[in-house]
Amino acid sequence: MAPIATVADVAPAGSAGAPGERSWARDRVKAAVRRTSAANRDRRWALLRREVCWDDVDHVVDLGGTAAFWRGCPDDLRPRRVTCVNLAGDPGRTVVGASEITVVRGDAIDPPVDPAAADLVVSNSVIEHVGDDAAVGRFAAVVRANPAHVVQTPNRWFVVEPHLALPLHFALPRRARIAVVRVWDKGPVHRDRATATTRVDGIRLLDARKLARLFPEATVHRERGLGHTRSLVAISAVAATGRRAR
Repeated sequence: MAPIATVADVAPAGSAGAPGERSWARDRVKAAVRRTSAANRDRRWALLRREVCWDDVDHVVDLGGTAAFWRGCPDDLRPRRVTCVNLAGDPGRTVVGASEITVVRGDAIDPPVDPAAADLVVSNSVIEHVGDDAAVGRFAAVVRANPAHVVQTPNRWFVVEPHLALPLHFALPRRARIAVVRVWDKGPVHRDRATATTRVDGIRLLDARKLARLFPEATVHRERGLGHTRSLVAISAVAATGRRAR
């Protein structure tokens, strides 16, 4: 394949704008992303309230989760115990109302706790970050070890890539995405090629078909935005009905 020009080939180093201009624009984009994310979380909790049977869910293991996500959970849905497994998390316990949220540091592919022992396994926007197809398969196997599971991920074909706030990202080959991410990542930036490459390669979005193959016992629900499927939520039949063998 013919080589694709890098950013350095097509634009001078300062072409993304002066530092002050980049900072102002980036802050505006980040603020818009935060507002959108907050609205999306509210809609996701409404979906989980409607589609998941929370009866007898006492303990949730959240692979890649954070305490902040569960602090934002509606009080009547928040389980008595939540264990978040996160590579970058600060270990500790937080009490929110009648719930105890514990963060343990660990890899979601090889978690230090047993997800199968929980009443429900949850994962939000994690599967697209675990690595190549083999790593994605291992992660899915960890989740499926518990028949009651909920896995959310952004839709590969949504018009805006949510991690980068980059429109029509799926139309770009990898080298072009790297070139763009050198000057744009939730707003204008200026970064070297190695950093941009790490950023791009750390995101491997899934579509509905692949998510369904990874979680065959689940129904894939589609969250809508801008007239398109924004994200996908796989909810297993056991999570939906609460009918788990004990």
